[in-house]
Amino acid sequence: MFSRADIACCSDEVRYEGDVLVALRRKATQAGATITQDVVRLRARTGVCAVPLLTPTRVVLIRQYHVAANTELWTIPMGALPDGIDPQTQMQYELAEEIGYVADHLTLIGRSHVLPGYVANEPAYIFVADGLRPTVRTTPETLTIHVDDFEVSHALRMIVDGAITDARTVAALLLWNHVSAFNQGSAP
Repeated sequence: MFSRADIACCSDEVRYEGDVLVALRRKATQAGATITQDVVRLRARTGVCAVPLLTPTRVVLIRQYHVAANTELWTIPMGALPDGIDPQTQMQYELAEEIGYVADHLTLIGRSHVLPGYVANEPAYIFVADGLRPTVRTTPETLTIHVDDFEVSHALRMIVDGAITDARTVAALLLWNHVSAFNQGSAP
């Protein structure tokens, strides 16, 4: 096993620059060996996402077409976190935009690297949003988002059945389910 002291990072060669991302060829040295890897750096420093709870047993999900995946996906509300914006402020914006609610409480339950082998940004923020209150939905006209709510048990079954495949949504729902069970004294 290597210690962090065995790793010398990094030299970056810009291969592509776009509005959303920069593609790099990164070289690092680990224990005397050079490692070369393609890395993506997103223009936003990271992202935010939230498990929005209408009640302790009902979760709001959205179904939206994602161009990169070329399919519709069930997800929780999420978005990029621009520099200089507080994660909770951005999450409230995403909730209003995507599902037409704001939350009385946003509780940070975890952070997660989205794709650490290739995306070089800091870990995303994972919240639970409760005390949801309706607000004006601010979805841009260019987005078509279907909003629905489910029993949490049904949403968890959607993961097992392959209906929910978005990694952040899977991680957030499973993390929230575990944290909830732990807080109730029923987690292993």
